[in-house]
Amino acid sequence: MDTLTVVKPVTPLQTVLQVASALIFIYTLLLALRIVLTWFRGANFGKPWDYLCRITDPYLNIFRRIRFLRMGMFDFTPLAGILVLVILQGIVNQLSYRTISLSNVLGIILLSVWRSGVWIVIFFIILAAVRALGYFIAGDQASPLWKTMDIMLDPLTGAVSRMLRRDLEFIQALLITLAGLIVTAVVGSLIISKVTGLLFAAQSF
Repeated sequence: MDTLTVVKPVTPLQTVLQVASALIFIYTLLLALRIVLTWFRGANFGKPWDYLCRITDPYLNIFRRIRFLRMGMFDFTPLAGILVLVILQGIVNQLSYRTISLSNVLGIILLSVWRSGVWIVIFFIILAAVRALGYFIAGDQASPLWKTMDIMLDPLTGAVSRMLRRDLEFIQALLITLAGLIVTAVVGSLIISKVTGLLFAAQSF
């Protein structure tokens, strides 16, 4: 006997959310394009570049007001802008396929924020691992590459030293930072998985 599959009709709210998700995705692509084009300094892209700036600058200006996103030669405002859009799109996209309830909304927000945030943790894990490897195998520790990595890792290694209230050597602080990031990624994923599972399951009661 054939089993009939009941397809639930798409509600107007779900349609609006799906359209919103698509628009956020398109805007994220425009923002990424703007960032990539800034790498080609001196190139003249004409009016298309002007239009792209008009579209993306108002959004980027929000993050340019946040001082800690700019550390010396590093400007993390575009990354922060894209990260917020990725989180927002994840939330909107999930809401378009799930029943909207308080527990589901909380679960979706928590999961979306963690999934985006954990990529930052993984980035610094890779960065710290490469730097630690370079410390042991590279002869020239004063090269521009290692100095750049040290600048990027300094807020984390400095925080570790302050937390332990000890004047740690660079490699000690680096290895403790690396271990802490790995534990954060693993334990955080387990906790988030458990909490979101409970929130989504609450919908069935």
